[in-house]
Amino acid sequence: MKNLIWILVAVVIIGGGYFLIMGPGSVEVAEDAVEAEPVVAAEAEEEAPAQPETDVVEGGVEVMEEGNEAAAEAADSAGELTEQAADGVSDVAKQAQESLSDTVAEQESATEETVAETAEAVEATDEATALVDEAKAAEALTVEGFDFAKVTEMIDNSDLATTQKLALASAVEQAQDNPELLNAALTQLRDALGMQ
Repeated sequence: MKNLIWILVAVVIIGGGYFLIMGPGSVEVAEDAVEAEPVVAAEAEEEAPAQPETDVVEGGVEVMEEGNEAAAEAADSAGELTEQAADGVSDVAKQAQESLSDTVAEQESATEETVAETAEAVEATDEATALVDEAKAAEALTVEGFDFAKVTEMIDNSDLATTQKLALASAVEQAQDNPELLNAALTQLRDALGMQ
């Protein structure tokens, strides 16, 4: 508290010096300031409660300790929050990875199923085409559905010996204008091709 009084006295003196330098009326102001100095100092002593300096120091130490404890608690809380946030981010990352893995697996499975279904559809189409071709071939080997070009192609693409191919092709060509001879030639061709 004594320090406070000295500070007030110094302020009054500095203020008086300022007014003294600043103008002619500053002498009166300085005299008033000097007269007021003991009064202000006395009032400051009366208003200040009398406490020993040790109480003030102890109070300051207690405030510092409380501040340190509060700072330590805040640091602990921040550490816990950081750990919780890191755990949360880790959990979200794991869930996202699992979800992505599941999605990829589902897509792979769906792709495999689609490929298998497509292969089955192609196979079914090939079988249907083969059946249609067989039906057309069988029809071409009848007198009613005779198609000289188709029959000639069938003979050329068969596994028969070359001499047999030439004999059958010649017989069909000579009989194409006579239905009775054509029927006999086509029957002979069906037998050779194994299409009864």
